[in-house]
Amino acid sequence: MRAAGISAVAALAMPLALGVPAALSAPASAQTQLGAQAQTQAQTENDADTQHPGWEALSTRRDDRVQFQLTGNPGSVAIDEHFEVGVNITNTAGSAIDNVQVTARRGQEVTDAESAQQQLAHGDFPFYGASIFPDAMEPNEEATGEIDIATGLNNDATLGIDKPGIYPIMLSLTGTVDGEPVALADERFLLTVTDADGTLPDDEAPPQASTVIYPITAQTHIAPGEVGDSPLVLSDESLAEQLADGGRLDRLLEIYEDHKLNDGACVAMDPALLHTVDRMSEGYNVADKHPPIIEERKRLRDSWFSDDDYDQGVPGTGADDAEEWVERVSNLDCLVAMPWANTDPNAVARVNNNWLSVEATERGKETIRSITGKDVASDLVVPASGYSDHATKLPFLLANNTGWDGEAATYDANQAALLAQTGRTPQTTAYTDPWLRYDFTTDSVHARDLTAASAVFLGDAAHNENAEETNDSDSSPQVIKLPNYLEPSTAEAVLDAVDKLPELRPITDVKLQTTEQEAGLPLDETGTQTLSDPAAFTDPEIQRVAQQARYTDELTLMMENSEDIAMTRYGFTLPVRRDLLAAMSLTDRVSLHSHNKAAEAANHRLQEDNVVLRTLRDAVSLIPPGNVYTRTSDSSPLLVVAENALPLPVRAKLEYDSIDAVRLNTSDDILIPAKGSITVSLTASMPERQERTNISMWLATEDGATISEPADIAVQTRGGIVNIYGAAIAAALVFVFAVVVKTSRKKKRGRQT
Repeated sequence: MRAAGISAVAALAMPLALGVPAALSAPASAQTQLGAQAQTQAQTENDADTQHPGWEALSTRRDDRVQFQLTGNPGSVAIDEHFEVGVNITNTAGSAIDNVQVTARRGQEVTDAESAQQQLAHGDFPFYGASIFPDAMEPNEEATGEIDIATGLNNDATLGIDKPGIYPIMLSLTGTVDGEPVALADERFLLTVTDADGTLPDDEAPPQASTVIYPITAQTHIAPGEVGDSPLVLSDESLAEQLADGGRLDRLLEIYEDHKLNDGACVAMDPALLHTVDRMSEGYNVADKHPPIIEERKRLRDSWFSDDDYDQGVPGTGADDAEEWVERVSNLDCLVAMPWANTDPNAVARVNNNWLSVEATERGKETIRSITGKDVASDLVVPASGYSDHATKLPFLLANNTGWDGEAATYDANQAALLAQTGRTPQTTAYTDPWLRYDFTTDSVHARDLTAASAVFLGDAAHNENAEETNDSDSSPQVIKLPNYLEPSTAEAVLDAVDKLPELRPITDVKLQTTEQEAGLPLDETGTQTLSDPAAFTDPEIQRVAQQARYTDELTLMMENSEDIAMTRYGFTLPVRRDLLAAMSLTDRVSLHSHNKAAEAANHRLQEDNVVLRTLRDAVSLIPPGNVYTRTSDSSPLLVVAENALPLPVRAKLEYDSIDAVRLNTSDDILIPAKGSITVSLTASMPERQERTNISMWLATEDGATISEPADIAVQTRGGIVNIYGAAIAAALVFVFAVVVKTSRKKKRGRQT
């Protein structure tokens, strides 16, 4: 690294002069002008076409030409102090880079989360500070360095910050490529500048109370094909790795425990995760899929040449860590529930299946109570989407710029968006303006963690104004809502900032609200919902889940509970419903770079679930007595066997299809025993003088839904056969008699002659 003077190329890359005086002379309206310019451009594009429904819409942020990222998190800095950040540069531009320069710049102080978002997406950062000058870089070469950045007014190269507050910072990387000076990349983040004692004084308003929602979820990777009380099978050990010492789930709990926020914070627990980890503590296997649900009947000779035995996999290694983790969760003071498997309640509502809706949002609090022995602190449900476009039975925690049908608690939408764009899979929130959306991975994980920590102090301005006007100590605390999929580095940065807040209060103090606004995403000035949710499930995806949910309901209803069998019919199909909810999980789906992978995983799960449902439906079958059934008389019954390979009895009726003259006296109530069979006797009325009658028969539910595949048989009566044979023999005898008589007559004439 070279430290020192400014090159001519660097001067071209920096339109403003270096140093405090020049920086302070920059027009205060520069940011406003750029913002207005970007808004005009956005409006023009919007007038020409509808708002971009994708992930990165109208932001002026550009893709980096090289890899450029922070290597650490300096945290907050006191006024007049220096802070040091490490940077890493990898030349992926395909050409050599000369005159490499990294320069620290800042924008105007921000006082609310929305203006902070605007600065990160569109800011011009007119105030210049320190620079470093790495050596020239060949293609694919990597360089690292430290930049020491002064903040106060008493340094020559400084950001010129004269009071505590939240400031947008940009580290810009410039250089010369093929003889041309170019901007190569930048890192943007929010920096918290405190008073000398580490606090953020606010002389204009009394301190406002807050409460923190700290979500914990993870993909469980339960292998497809689970039904009933099957032993737990996971498709891999990723969950065990997260539970192990230093793993993501271990660290999330450790960070929460270490900060001792008491009742000022509450863990929003994914009940599917807690349920799975609790099962892991009792032992599990790792395999691609569950054991076969129904044992297929195979001929002996088929088994000689096939090797399709189920691979039981290997025993899992995370049982002890799982047990310890569940115990730690049970010791937490405050728990509320997420939707099951962090599923999307809006998608579930579109599926329009009552049982699935209950499992999505109402099962959670019962699961938490049964495992931890504690009731949830509040009935609040914490969805990842942040908005609800349907009526809800339980209150939801939602963004404050959305509408809802029912009761809800709210959080600052812009603050939550800043918190959500963190970690390795930053989330794009549907309730934010597309003008503020871009590829958040443009900034490094450390940069976005710095932003998240600063966002803690950028609460809901309207909420604070209302609290100040009423001066009511009983007013609802402001909710600081972290993203549903939370990374440990983000959690630690945010809770370190929360420690500096003046007052924390429990989630039970948050007041529920109703609204006249139309349920769903925010409205524009004309009262129209124009924002789009890029993670929303498509109509074909919803239709597919709805079909499988309907099949699951039919399978459930065709079975009967039995006093002799502990498992219930609902419990038997419950894992299938939970698989459907997992397929509608928003984990990974709400992030630009993992969305497609999440959609593919959901598609694979639904394919496997479809195989499971078809297998279960085929487990109930009708076995005819051969392809041709011969009765001894018209009064002889037809005998068919109804077989059931399911672990619960099945109630069915026999349906048939044949020519109009056929009448079968079928039973409307056939109870087929669990993993057994029953012979059904039927009387039949067949057409006269017909040698063979074809009949198709199948089992159906009481309301007529088909259960089994049709069985086709041909029926003939022995009496009819005898009559036909008798007539044929008689005709033959007459013919023979006629031949004999004729022959005899010829012989007689011959003798007379």
